[in-house]
Amino acid sequence: MINIDIVELLASIPIWLVIVLGAIYFYRKKDEKMAIWKVAILIFVGMFTFDIHWNMENEWKIPILPLGVWIIYFFMRKDAERWQRARTYAWWGFLSSYLLIFSGLIAILLQSIIYPEDEVETFLANVENVEVITIHPSGENISLDPETFSEALKTATREDLDLGQWRDEDIQVEQEHAEEFPYMLEGIKSKWGSGYITTIFLDRDGHGLIVSTPEQQYYFETERRLWE
Repeated sequence: MINIDIVELLASIPIWLVIVLGAIYFYRKKDEKMAIWKVAILIFVGMFTFDIHWNMENEWKIPILPLGVWIIYFFMRKDAERWQRARTYAWWGFLSSYLLIFSGLIAILLQSIIYPEDEVETFLANVENVEVITIHPSGENISLDPETFSEALKTATREDLDLGQWRDEDIQVEQEHAEEFPYMLEGIKSKWGSGYITTIFLDRDGHGLIVSTPEQQYYFETERRLWE
């Protein structure tokens, strides 16, 4: 199954439209035209930047130095007229890198509205083919009834859990220790368009689950037991 991040796609379309329209505007203002494919390359190379990394919930790359502009200038520095024709597109490429950051901010805002992270249904939208796998010797052989599991999920609420501590304990677990999350789910699907690729772990008592994505982890507790 292909995980489509529909929000990121929809947020990027208008930004790329602005980039293209900007390129057309500058192209029409030029008295001396160059090949369109050269314009596209200049803008693309202009997007090469030296970035600083800024971590919030997600890692952001903030452009601070126009490496692409410098590269283009390096190859054209001996031909001032050629550089004058090219520099507008090169700088537009650099400015476009900031527009793409704006696109990412829009995507985060829409993602939180359309696919809220505090609702377990965002990550487990389809459980018709759900199966449970025992991944630790301390776990039992259990089976899930999709209807029971689905009804229990309706009572799930997001709670705080020291997931870092849980991972450390999992790595250093002794043989006699009963692993807290000895089960993993298969056959689950996140909500269509969310783009989430998830791994789900269940706790021993059937009232808690960890949703793990490449970016973050979430812990949910249910009032009803996930299996009989």
